[in-house]
Amino acid sequence: MTRFRPLAAALAGGLLGLGMLGPAAAAAAPPSAESVVGMIGPGCDVTDATLTWGFKESFRAYIDGDIANGEWTTAGGATYETPSFIWSDGQGRYDPDTGYGHAQFLGTVRFTGHDGLLDTTIADPILSIEPDGAVLILDVSGPSMEGDQIDADDVGFVDLPGVEVSGEGARLTLSSASVLTDDGEAAFPDYAAGTAFDPVDVALELDQCSPAGGYAGGDDVSPAPAPHPLVIALAVSGPLLVVAAIVAVVAFAVRRRARA
Repeated sequence: MTRFRPLAAALAGGLLGLGMLGPAAAAAAPPSAESVVGMIGPGCDVTDATLTWGFKESFRAYIDGDIANGEWTTAGGATYETPSFIWSDGQGRYDPDTGYGHAQFLGTVRFTGHDGLLDTTIADPILSIEPDGAVLILDVSGPSMEGDQIDADDVGFVDLPGVEVSGEGARLTLSSASVLTDDGEAAFPDYAAGTAFDPVDVALELDQCSPAGGYAGGDDVSPAPAPHPLVIALAVSGPLLVVAAIVAVVAFAVRRRARA
């Protein structure tokens, strides 16, 4: 049997290369970016987005006043233009037909005051959009006024209960009032859940929409023609034919050795 080990190894190698030896086989290649986009379903890529939000005007006035004697600073993609903080270069996906989507941003805003007793940072917003509203998700960190350290990621910070969509084609603007959530209160206990925060405006640039919905701008995004049934059959049976051929070679070699 020793003399047949090269053939057995070839058979095992062929099966391994085809991913047919179970968990011990080589790991399957990760899906390409194109296939991931295809699995998301109808909608459009958000190629650029801008989030404009003042956080809470009365809180900014408190930070900037004589009591807290504080300030705010921006970094990592966030900026400030009175009276709003601005996050740019957002990315995501949005379907104008269904109203579902998301846009995510990078950048931090840090509020400080009371000689360091107040020191809160909000970072990396994500707007999760649904037809009947949206939620603005934040990372929140820093000590509370009671001295408890808070480090909370992906907090659904404020609800946007009545999103209004304006614009058409590739350029849309989403606007809504914002209200502090229960999770927002836990991460930012200076205000109770249900407290009104500043309105939120998000401008979206859309492109590369799937043919099932949304804005079909830019490049042609017509669906590819369906493959011929023969092509499908070959694609499905091809690996099995290779395995069958390898098994046949091994069997033939065994019979020849047995007759020798």
